This record gives sequence, structure tokens and C-alpha cells, in this order.
Amino acid sequence: MSDVVMISVLAAAAACDLKTGRIPNLLILFGALTLLFLRIGGGGPPGAVSMAEGAVLPAVLCAPLFVFSMLGAGDIKLLMLAGLCRGFPRILSVLVCSCAAGAVIALTRIFIYRMGAARKMYFLHYIQKVIRLGKPVPYISEAEKKSRAQWLFPFSTAILAGFIMDILISEVR
Repeated sequence: MSDVVMISVLAAAAACDLKTGRIPNLLILFGALTLLFLRIGGGGPPGAVSMAEGAVLPAVLCAPLFVFSMLGAGDIKLLMLAGLCRGFPRILSVLVCSCAAGAVIALTRIFIYRMGAARKMYFLHYIQKVIRLGKPVPYISEAEKKSRAQWLFPFSTAILAGFIMDILISEVR
């Protein structure tokens, strides 16, 4: 049941993210409260430590990506919610599957829009800039986001795909 709730929340978050570029905090709160209610109603606190570890791990691992503006706070909160649902160590599989889905989406967009050379040059210039300044700077600034819209996609879509992939993989095992 918790997987159905999680997929519903992830699908709603991806739809909001695609339309507005934002993931509503109320949606995250609804998902967290529903998952906690299902856990308590389903027999109490067993697995509470695993749930807590699963929720904290994405925040710790994804913090650097947030600092460099490569991942949004809403995406991190969705991954934390997935960790709450799957617990530790299963969240690691969700993270790997989400990154794999994100890579496929990104590479597909690079191929479709024929922007491989431009992406490579942008990345190399970015690395040079970080080294020259000696501190983290946003990967794509707010001003650049508008002119480079075809480069961007909501990572919430990759999280949804990654969560579903994790369910399918766990069913095969």
C-alpha cells in the first residue's frame, strides 16, 4: 500500500514540477504523514530506525548537488520521502535507479537536441570557473535557465522512474 501512495505522490510531484518548476511542500507533507500513518496503522514502529535512516541518507548524499544548484530542494525532499517509504538500505537502490533514469533522460535530450558539443564545452568552462574562483558556484544561473531551457528537465520525473524501477527490481529478486 505504501508503494501505491508513494507512486501517487511522485506522479503528482512530477506533474507539478513539469508545469510550474516547483514541488509543493504540502504534497511532501501529505506523503510523509500518509506513509507514517500507514506504518503506525500497520503494526506500529518496527522499522522506524530504517525509515529514519532512509529519509536522512538522501539529504546527506544530495546536499553537494543542492549547493551547486544541480538538484533542487523539492527533489531532495522527494528522495527523502522515498527513503521514508523504502527505508535503509533500499533507498540506495532508489537513488541508483533515479540517477540511471536521469542519465537516460539527459542523454536522450542531448541526442535529440544535438547539443553534445555545447554541453561538453559548458561543463569544461564551469569546471574552470569553479577552480578559478575556488568555491562552489551554481552550475546554471537563474539567468541562464531561461536561455538554456532545452538543457533542463525536472529530476522529479527521474525519481518517479527510479522508484518504479526499484519496485520492479525487488519483485524480480
